[in-house]
Amino acid sequence: MSGIAGVFHTDGRAADAGLLGRMAEALAHRGPDGEACWVSGSVGLAHRRLASAAAHDKFPLIDTEGRALVVDGRLDEPLERFRRRGAAFVHDAFGEFAVAVWDAPAQTLVCSRDAFGAKPLYYHWDGRRLLFASEVVALFCAPTVARRPDAATIADYLLMDFRDPGATFFDGIRRVPPGHVLTVGPRGLSLRRYWTPSGATRGDDSTSEFAATFRAAVADRLADAPAAGVLLSGGIDSTLVASVAGAGRGPLAALTYLHEGFLAEDWEAITALEAVGAIAPPRVRAGLPLLDMLLASAEPPNDEGHPVVEALLDTGAAAEFRVLLTGIGADQLSRAGERGALADRLRSGRIVSAWREARTLARAYGGDGRRAAVDALWSALSPRVRRTARALSGREAPVWLVPRLARSRRPPWHDDARFETRMAAEIWRALTAPTLVFALEKLDAEAARLGIEPRHPYLDRRVVECVVAVRPEVFVHHGYRKQFVQRALGAGLPLRTIERCAEHLPVADPTRALRQETARIDAELFDRDARVFEYVDRTRARRMRDEYLAHGGRHGARLWSFVLLEAWLRRTFPA
Repeated sequence: MSGIAGVFHTDGRAADAGLLGRMAEALAHRGPDGEACWVSGSVGLAHRRLASAAAHDKFPLIDTEGRALVVDGRLDEPLERFRRRGAAFVHDAFGEFAVAVWDAPAQTLVCSRDAFGAKPLYYHWDGRRLLFASEVVALFCAPTVARRPDAATIADYLLMDFRDPGATFFDGIRRVPPGHVLTVGPRGLSLRRYWTPSGATRGDDSTSEFAATFRAAVADRLADAPAAGVLLSGGIDSTLVASVAGAGRGPLAALTYLHEGFLAEDWEAITALEAVGAIAPPRVRAGLPLLDMLLASAEPPNDEGHPVVEALLDTGAAAEFRVLLTGIGADQLSRAGERGALADRLRSGRIVSAWREARTLARAYGGDGRRAAVDALWSALSPRVRRTARALSGREAPVWLVPRLARSRRPPWHDDARFETRMAAEIWRALTAPTLVFALEKLDAEAARLGIEPRHPYLDRRVVECVVAVRPEVFVHHGYRKQFVQRALGAGLPLRTIERCAEHLPVADPTRALRQETARIDAELFDRDARVFEYVDRTRARRMRDEYLAHGGRHGARLWSFVLLEAWLRRTFPA
């Protein structure tokens, strides 16, 4: 883990060393063990260093032709690739990284991120000057960068439909999208994707290849980590990571969050891992309401709901481990793949087979009956069809959304990638969805304040390439509920864990829990002059609250999103 920042004037003006120093200081928590600032004419680069970070040399790296490089995160042999290929070395780089390269011969600044956005990189461009940094707060060191919320992104969040992979919650500040290269030079600013999976399917079973590729991805993320932990986030995905990581390394540090409704099978898997010595007895945070945990984050909200590590760990946890493995990305690989395989059934006209498979998929995840099967088929339809249906039904502009906010929305983002199967296309769509980027950046910022670096084996380019090449019929032959992955990797876990339907621990007193949650919503929204009602109609929101208290279920996710947005607005834009 580290932090990078920089400034570049395309009009030839000298870079402001004082501004660069302030930007580096704003990132001090990302690299408290050293700061390096380098200024050459119109460009300046800054790097904050963490002593235990994987660094092949001191940054910025500078070659004999005047090119300079700063890196945040983990890159395979960055110095050798940089010397040999210049800025193009990122095209086949593996790891979690954000990089910036000053190419002096071409008078061009190049910024890039890893394929799926594990490491953040934000920028502000005014047509003549580019500012970039690992965190948005560093960009506000420039007096000309205003701190204002972005209405279109707030609308996307409230509608649970992030559309623009480059947008942020701040007006005038954008992110370099994952898997992209941003270039700023004499011809201005340009952005292009540097990697897409081939998408060609193979005829073999592929489970053994997946297992080998995944184990390599885990090993690479542990190679430079003298001590590592694993975030057991309430799913089988992270326990599989722990099983692979702990197999040849000894017990990993582990942490988990227990809450009512936790999957029974997940705790059984955690217990099994501890019994075979793959993990140490985990740090367990229990008794913390889920809403309270989510409110503990100072970062912009998102709909993924990953655990907030600041609420689970104390500040001394970094002494135990600097690297934290996660199971993030597995839902996008497996559940999106299962829906995509169902979509392939529909596309081939096998309606009866698609209905039968939809019911099987629904039952595997704990659903039952026609409604669950219809929901499964709905999720298998293309995003364009679903969006058209929502528009016709009025769900694209619900009555509780302030009309001017609905009008501010950006058009849907389209990816030009093409694949042989809908399964591969659905996996790619899920992995490149802006929602995942927001969640990864949120986790990175939270962990950085603790001196910890999250790493995500499921988001390894090689792993993704392997999965999208699997034929749909092979993928679901092993069964739903992610069993393709589980059967390939699950030797260290009880097999019955992956063969039965989802079984959640029951909520002790659901009526009491509903009343407590509604009281919290009242305290955060309706008992104060909430900022969120600049974007949401208060009267409609109160009706939603009343219906939720009366019936439960309906409107709950929306009301939570209002609460989380309100908390972030109060923290970030104080009156």
